Amino acid sequence: MPHTSRGFFSLMALVAHGCGGTPMENPPPPSLSFSVYALSRGKGVPDVAQKALKDVRLFLEQEKQKGKVARISESRIGLEGERRLSVEFSDAKSLREAEKRIREMTTNVELMNLVVEPYEKGSVR
Repeated sequence: MPHTSRGFFSLMALVAHGCGGTPMENPPPPSLSFSVYALSRGKGVPDVAQKALKDVRLFLEQEKQKGKVARISESRIGLEGERRLSVEFSDAKSLREAEKRIREMTTNVELMNLVVEPYEKGSVR
């Protein structure tokens, strides 16, 4: 039995030491950005999606004036007018509130997507 207890104590030593001797790092901070996409299906971005993106852009610019949005950029991402609005927020609460509002604004709008992802610099607004 000495072999079994030695293995147990070796395992416990590794766990206590961080499984390999490297200190455990803090988890990365939550993302404070997302992008809103207006896409197409081979015939350009539909008018409804273009209007929804315009409404989202207006909402985000208002949030920026309130200090809730740190920066906004917009990029053309395709040949048929597809667009990406990338937004970085001042804090997690502002992000959650805006995400909820934008999802409500774009419900039932085809070819509109909200994706939590790193901020992507395009044409800065």
